[in-house]
Amino acid sequence: MKKGILIFVIVAIALALGFYQERLKISVNYVLENGQRIPGFFDETHQERALLIESHRVYAPFDYYHNHTTETWLYKLNLPQLIRLKWTITAFSLFLFCAINGLIVCKISGQRKLAFGLVMAYGILIALAFGIYAIGQRTGMAESAYAMSRRITGALQSLVPTMIFIPAIWLINLQKRHDENNR
Repeated sequence: MKKGILIFVIVAIALALGFYQERLKISVNYVLENGQRIPGFFDETHQERALLIESHRVYAPFDYYHNHTTETWLYKLNLPQLIRLKWTITAFSLFLFCAINGLIVCKISGQRKLAFGLVMAYGILIALAFGIYAIGQRTGMAESAYAMSRRITGALQSLVPTMIFIPAIWLINLQKRHDENNR
C-alpha cells in the first residue's frame, strides 16, 4: 500500500513539474520568436518588451502557443540569456525526468538494474537526438532535424519512458514464467 501511495505521489509531482516546465518553455520560445521579429525589442526595458509583445499577440483562442500568459520575468532577460535558459530548462528537465522515471521503474519492479537500463536508454536517446540536431545543422536541414530531436527529447521530458518500460518489464516477466512452465 505504501509503495502505491509513493508511486502516486511521484507521478503527481512529475505531472505538475511537466506542466510547469512546458509552460515555461512555451513562454521562453514565445518571447524568443516574437521578440526577434520586433525591431529593437531587446533594447527596450522589460516593461516595454511586455507591451510590445502584447501589441503583436495573435488572436488564436484555440492555440495555446498564442493564447497563454507569458511568464513576465522573462522580459528582463536579453536574447543570449533566453537562449541559454531554453537549453538549461531542457537539460535540467532531461535529468529530472530521467531520475523520476528511474525511481518509478525501480519502485514498481524492485530492481535497480532496470532503472539503470532506463538511464542507459536515456543516454542513448539523448545522444541520438543531439546527433540528429548536429547533422541537421551541418547539412542545411536544421529545422527538420531540430523538430525530430525535439520530439525525442520531449518524450524523455515526460513519463513516456515509464509507460514504455513498465509494460516491457511485465512482458519480459510473463515470457520468463512461460518459458519456465514449458521446461
